[in-house]
Amino acid sequence: FKLLPFGNNAVGLLTTLYDFKHLFFHAGETLKVLLDFGRHSIIKR
Repeated sequence: FKLLPFGNNAVGLLTTLYDFKHLFFHAGETLKVLLDFGRHSIIKR
């Protein structure tokens, strides 16, 4: 896998992509929890 010629920016770019991956992962986890919570609330009624 060849790195694009970003020079020092390559590290920053990779770090940014990594951070975004984390953000999306946490957002997904939060959504899952909220959906489960909503489902339980509906079942309880």
